[in-house]
Amino acid sequence: MKRSTRIIALVLMFISMFSFSGISVYAEETVEPQPRYTEVSEFVKTVKSTVVSKSIQQYDIIKNQNPKHFLSVARGQTITRQVSFDIEYQLTCSAEAAVDAAIKASFGLGSGLNLKLNFVRTDTFVGPNAPYSSRNYYGAISYDQYKIVLRNTNRYNVYRLVNGQKQFVRTEERTDNYTQFANIPKQSYYSVDT
Repeated sequence: MKRSTRIIALVLMFISMFSFSGISVYAEETVEPQPRYTEVSEFVKTVKSTVVSKSIQQYDIIKNQNPKHFLSVARGQTITRQVSFDIEYQLTCSAEAAVDAAIKASFGLGSGLNLKLNFVRTDTFVGPNAPYSSRNYYGAISYDQYKIVLRNTNRYNVYRLVNGQKQFVRTEERTDNYTQFANIPKQSYYSVDT
């Protein structure tokens, strides 16, 4: 009797194992697959920018812009004096306001589009040699090209593409290094003999 009871117990155990595994397999087969999607990011704007480093790439890449005549000296004359004047100019280093402000601040330039460069110089100014009768002195703005490395915090909108449809998911910010080239103004002087 004990032997038959054991055999019955074993048979029942095998039956239950196959029944549960069958249910499990059936359950796995009836789970519907989730739709596949891709996330894409779209740049919104730079919210913060800091200059990490800057190095000059080319001197006088643009020369003698917005010239201002400040003195004429006749042939045979020598004049020692201090000259002082301003030259107004416009400068945009980047379309992103935060980047533009960071670059200008790192060079001690003003903020905004319209800027002013103050010229102050004490020097001896000499007239021309023959056949010229007058030497005209000018102040102007020239530009050196710089390579600038910035640390930018950029804002992005993240979208999920599901079956060709774009769905907004979140806004996020990421901080990355970014390299930009910019022409930075400086004072320049030159003369023309007439």
